[in-house]
Amino acid sequence: MLTVARSTNAYPGVIALQKAIELNHPPYYVWPGGVVPSGQGAFAENAPAPQPKDIRTIFCAGVGDIIYRVDGKRIPIAQLQSELYDGGVAAYFGSPALPQIGAGYFAGFMHDFDLTTAKRWARQTRSIVLVGRQYTGVALPQQGHVAYVLPSGYVLQSDGFRGLNMDVTIEQSHREVGYTVMVHPADHIEYPGDRIHRGGFLRG
Repeated sequence: MLTVARSTNAYPGVIALQKAIELNHPPYYVWPGGVVPSGQGAFAENAPAPQPKDIRTIFCAGVGDIIYRVDGKRIPIAQLQSELYDGGVAAYFGSPALPQIGAGYFAGFMHDFDLTTAKRWARQTRSIVLVGRQYTGVALPQQGHVAYVLPSGYVLQSDGFRGLNMDVTIEQSHREVGYTVMVHPADHIEYPGDRIHRGGFLRG
């Protein structure tokens, strides 16, 4: 199986989440509405990431929030920088249900989802391809999804069936989720800028 290359920006965050799976197998956090949490659940805070052992529950966008924090990058934020939507699916991709938050952090870099292309990008870059479905409402089936296609063709995600996992292929995940957008690694984790701190982990 092809793996994420050690030379990529994605590698440390992917390894951190793999360790969290081995240590805790964190269950899926169901967002009840309100402020997206800066701690357990979403980890929506621009700061060094928590240690893998301290990741006890996580929802889908929390996976990316951890990956970006390990690399020292800013987590995806709503265009209006509303604290309500920092670090959540709507902040990543925007939302037709929430026009007040703007187009989303990755506006201008999103492509229509294509399974073959997403797998090819992951293999070519040996990094992770961001895929997702937009947030359309607070009910669980409407909260959208964020996941990452690995070079192996599997996805790194947290979902309501398995919690934090790397257990399913992108084909299976797409059947379950219905992805609509994707972002090339060069336009998110492998982008050389957007670092706001030195990365790494919080002590503890």
